[in-house]
Amino acid sequence: MHPGERDAKVMKNHEGTRLGYNSQAVVDSKAGLIVAADVTNEENDKRQLVPMLERVQEEFGKAAEETVADAGYWSGDQLTKADQAQFPVIVSLDEIEARRESAGPYNSSNFTYNKEKDRYICPRGERLTYQKTRKEMGSRVYRCRSYRHCSVRWECSKERDGRGIEQSPHYQALQRQEEKHKDEAKRNLLKLRMRTVEPVFACAKELLGFRRYTVGGLDKVRPQWWFVCALVNLVRIYPLWKAGELEFN
Repeated sequence: MHPGERDAKVMKNHEGTRLGYNSQAVVDSKAGLIVAADVTNEENDKRQLVPMLERVQEEFGKAAEETVADAGYWSGDQLTKADQAQFPVIVSLDEIEARRESAGPYNSSNFTYNKEKDRYICPRGERLTYQKTRKEMGSRVYRCRSYRHCSVRWECSKERDGRGIEQSPHYQALQRQEEKHKDEAKRNLLKLRMRTVEPVFACAKELLGFRRYTVGGLDKVRPQWWFVCALVNLVRIYPLWKAGELEFN
């Protein structure tokens, strides 16, 4: 913690590790305008999905028909809260898929859950039955019962009492996301994200020259970011207004 900047946190960026803030923005895909913005001092986006959607709802009375977010926003807790608030979202699976590919054939994603019988089936067809619920986390633990005779026991798991699968309390929300990714139309929305959000940050950095906050403390940093976002929107709006293409409802 810097004695003169107590709100900033150490974060990693393309320049290395620096004291900084995490700037957030929600952008309308059709207009290319920022519709909600905020700043946090959390080093990642894991807890920012629902708060940003709530900001959109406060401003416009509702969230988008579908909000698209990159892999940094993937969080079981946030996806569950988004479902509960009826915020339609689709979040990139890139990080999840990368971990699966590097984890080998016995990654937990290769175990199939049978909801009717409440058990998992491993890639070799063996059953993992319910063992217990972790009260502090709310997760359910399933354990292999035939591990003593399994030829890949130690390749599958180093656990002495057999392979275990821990089912997140957010399992249903995560599964709904997996199902969404099977829809080609929704996958195409994810491809548009880069062209929707990244130009906003590029405009702030390259066109407006805004690369660092010149004030300290969240109570001052937030208004500065809101001001920058307003300027970014004006950059987008001005040529439309000048060409007579801007319509006001």
